[in-house]
Formats: sequence, structure tokens, C-alpha cells
Amino acid sequence: RSDALYADILYVLQRLQAPLTQLFTSIVGQMENPALAKNPRELTARLEALRTINRIFYSLNYQDLPEYFEDHMGEWMAGFAKLLEYKNVILVDEDEEMQPGPIDNVQVSVVQNLNLYGNKDEEPFLP
Repeated sequence: RSDALYADILYVLQRLQAPLTQLFTSIVGQMENPALAKNPRELTARLEALRTINRIFYSLNYQDLPEYFEDHMGEWMAGFAKLLEYKNVILVDEDEEMQPGPIDNVQVSVVQNLNLYGNKDEEPFLP
């Protein structure tokens, strides 16, 4: 943990944290659109975008939990909950047992983020 690393992280956070949160909540909200639920191509694109957003979120939180994300934890956790509960049979390939689908991939990224937060700060997760 060097000062240079934290300076770089702070630089990225200042430019990315708010737009990333807005994009995340927007796409999660779009997943509830009934018209979208029937379009596998569009659904897959959004799920892949959410997976990428989750991976960026993980990277930005890995060294330390940024204050911005702590202040907006409710938005992220609500979105994570929706993604963990998300199901859509149109994206399930019953013949494919070995390769995870787009829903599986985004749910794995959510669990990784929750695990990171749980390991860094248990208090918000205690009953």
C-alpha cells in the first residue's frame, strides 16, 4: 500500500464512482422491464455490462472501502439483491451443464463483491 497507489485510486474514484453507481442502478432497473425479459440478446448485453460494472466495483473497493461507496451502500446492496434473485428461463440452456450462463456470471460477481465487503467490514452484515 503506497501513497502513489492510493493517489491513483483516488483519482479514478473521483471520476468514476458516481457515474458507475448511476449506471449500475439504471441497468439493474432495466432488468425489470417486461419487454426486455423476452429479448435474450439485450438481456445478455445488460448482464455482461453488470458483470463488468461489478468487477470494476470490486477493484475500486479492494484496497480500502471508499467513503462514497459506503455512503451509497444501500443502492448497491439493493441492486445486488435483485441480481441474486434474478431468473429468466429465456437465458437458461438446459443442455449446457458445464458453462455458466450470463445470469450465473453476474451472480458470481455479486457474491465476490459481497464477500469482499464481508471480509473488510462485518458490521453491516451482522443481524
